[in-house]
Amino acid sequence: MEQIVEYLLKNYRKILGALFGFVFGMIAIKYGVWEAIAVLILTAAGYLFGNSLFKINLRKWIIDKLTEGEEK
Repeated sequence: MEQIVEYLLKNYRKILGALFGFVFGMIAIKYGVWEAIAVLILTAAGYLFGNSLFKINLRKWIIDKLTEGEEK
């Protein structure tokens, strides 16, 4: 069991890449390439919106834009 965990930790990028390729391929086969690309783009957008650093930067940008007119 320890060897399996060690292997997974050493090769997690390869495993995630293979899993990503498999899922993308299954979506492309079932729904088509363009739909698979749309799913990929929406997934990336969801990741960015869920990323806390992105949320902090977005919140700061919105507040800066809203208070920009008050300073003049």
